[in-house]
Amino acid sequence: MVARRHDAQAGRAVRAGPALAKNHSQRGGFDVSHSAMNASLLPDDDYYPLVEARHYDPFRILGIREEGGKAVARVLRPDAASVRIVPEGKKAKGHELKRVDDAGLFEGELKGWKVGDGYAVEFTSHAGTMWRSRDPYSFDRI
Repeated sequence: MVARRHDAQAGRAVRAGPALAKNHSQRGGFDVSHSAMNASLLPDDDYYPLVEARHYDPFRILGIREEGGKAVARVLRPDAASVRIVPEGKKAKGHELKRVDDAGLFEGELKGWKVGDGYAVEFTSHAGTMWRSRDPYSFDRI
């Protein structure tokens, strides 16, 4: 069962995640259990605004970024069942990213990659349709 709450700012009901556990913390007018909901490598201050489409700087988080000396890929694609990062111009299978929540956030460490390496993102829909495109977050800010 998914808990729901009313978001007064948005004027609509939104998902609040799985049944709430003990040790809640207050966030946005409703209680959530951070440890039960945030399975991402991101800290809560970046994770919740990102999956709620209110983050002030998604270019800092999405795409391939260096975090702790490692290349980490992050893609937000709610309509995808799976996401794979494929190196540009190479015949390689690429790296499957792990879906970390119901909002469609996928992420994973890319061993042997450097930030700035060209890549495409391969998506598979829930119906099994596959497509590939450039990641808009692979480009520099304007």
